[in-house]
Amino acid sequence: MKKTLFIPYLPELDSRPGHDAVAEALARHGAKAPIAEVNWADYPERPEAYALVARSDRSLYLYYNNVEWGVRATYTEDGSPVYQDSCVEFFMRKEGDETYMNFEFNAIGTCDAARRESRERSQPLSAEELARIRRWPSLGREPVSVEGEPTRWTLLVEIPFQLMGLDPSALPAAIEVNFYKCGDMTSRPHYLSWSPIGLPAPNFHCPAYFGIASFR
Repeated sequence: MKKTLFIPYLPELDSRPGHDAVAEALARHGAKAPIAEVNWADYPERPEAYALVARSDRSLYLYYNNVEWGVRATYTEDGSPVYQDSCVEFFMRKEGDETYMNFEFNAIGTCDAARRESRERSQPLSAEELARIRRWPSLGREPVSVEGEPTRWTLLVEIPFQLMGLDPSALPAAIEVNFYKCGDMTSRPHYLSWSPIGLPAPNFHCPAYFGIASFR
């Protein structure tokens, strides 16, 4: 049975005065998606990670909370391979679609995103589209490197529904999703997911293992 997350409707998110108020609303009312599945025995590291999720009339809001051993955040330009850094990710697909989308963010909010047929075949989002994804990282936007101690960081993200190919005025009953925490080049590489993945090696590009996010 697929994992299911019921996303609350918080229309006030679009008019909250500042990102701190949005984060507080998500902390109080957002649906919690623990990112805690260790799918591959070769990578047992499991930092604390979860996403708080809610929607407004126009956007999906994600509030990632993480504690990991050290932080690596080297990429500052959107479209970079942020999965190599301390990274959180959101993948989604409209039910019945052949294609899906991936949204990946390092700890300082740098984003890589694309529309995809598979891991190998994709159409990256344009610079203009990436700029529409609003981000508020707790660590700021400059490169960060921390070693040898647990580090807490958060990232608040707003993704417009239109950017995901969804009509805000006629949302589907549900979409297929997964949430991830990874860090290929960190001192302690890890590959965690919300919905478990039954593949022999690390691979997040597997819509068959997505869970369900319900809007109703």
